[in-house]
Amino acid sequence: MRLSAFRACLLGSALLAVSLAVPARAQSERDLSVVQAQALSAAKPAASSLTVLTLLDRFDATYALGEKVRLGVKTNEDAYVTVFNIGPTGKVTQLFPNAYQRNNAVRAGEVLEIPAASSGASITVSEPVGGELIKIIATSSSAPIVPEAQLQGGGAFKSLSGDVEGLMRNLAVVGNSGGPSIKVATTDQIIKTIATRPVAATSDLVVPAAPASQPSAMAAPATFPLLLTTDRQSYKVGESLTLAAIPTKSCYLTVMAKSSSGQVRMIFPSKALPASQVNAGQTVMLSGANAPQDVVATGPGTETVTALCTAEARQQGAARSSVDAVSEEEKSAFDRDLAVIAQKPAGTVGFAQIALTVVP
Repeated sequence: MRLSAFRACLLGSALLAVSLAVPARAQSERDLSVVQAQALSAAKPAASSLTVLTLLDRFDATYALGEKVRLGVKTNEDAYVTVFNIGPTGKVTQLFPNAYQRNNAVRAGEVLEIPAASSGASITVSEPVGGELIKIIATSSSAPIVPEAQLQGGGAFKSLSGDVEGLMRNLAVVGNSGGPSIKVATTDQIIKTIATRPVAATSDLVVPAAPASQPSAMAAPATFPLLLTTDRQSYKVGESLTLAAIPTKSCYLTVMAKSSSGQVRMIFPSKALPASQVNAGQTVMLSGANAPQDVVATGPGTETVTALCTAEARQQGAARSSVDAVSEEEKSAFDRDLAVIAQKPAGTVGFAQIALTVVP
């Protein structure tokens, strides 16, 4: 992507309002080059209570040449954030901190826009098209991820000497330093870039797109944004997920997970997280970090997590002892609700779905 320093008229204050922010995790590792895949698989830090989320203005995470990318970052605790872009050729650019945003301290719960709308800078898509990998690192330490001496170039954004290999060396140092007193969290956002956009697209923040295997009715424009995100897109069998949901309206939340083998698990509500109305903008930690329950990846294959948030309370089955106990009645009721989203009054239903890769 080209990083240019001119005013981006589409970069407005809307992204800063968490009530409008939605996730964009629709793209997969298939869009990445070999060197980008290496950066994606870089060593992960030990689990902690710190989590970091990314937000985009395109529900399909797809941008055409010349379009501007609106990127948002949100942490659940006060932290220091660093953001890198890794292009198809392996070039690494530090997006944040930058010439306009030198202080990388981020307050818990606040959405940080990169670059700042007031800066006049923008992130614009340029050739070659394919995939872009954005890597976000949040830490409780103010120590820089990359020493200033390794950054080169002028302008708003600097590039990293050593490209992907240099980045991975620095990330390895961060992951292994500081001991238990230093919290580190990372997340990756894959963006697909294309030559032209075949249909007109809005610059407003929109509802996440449904996967190709999902009936089109499930992506009805009547739904309101519901953020459902994990700390990464790939897990090993038995590994704990870090999973969070944030509705943009007060509603009653239901979250289920389905494995490739057809096993269905109720994640929310559960015995540890009983049913209740979730407030607008409230972060519900469903697993990992400081969540009161632990959800592990099952497979191998694909684990699909689906979240539904309705204005009215949904009928739930008897109290369950774990996230694995789901009655046929509950599964049927959930499927019926998903099938009629398009018929619901506008703004009364929130929907989100993510597919995770589970490896042996």
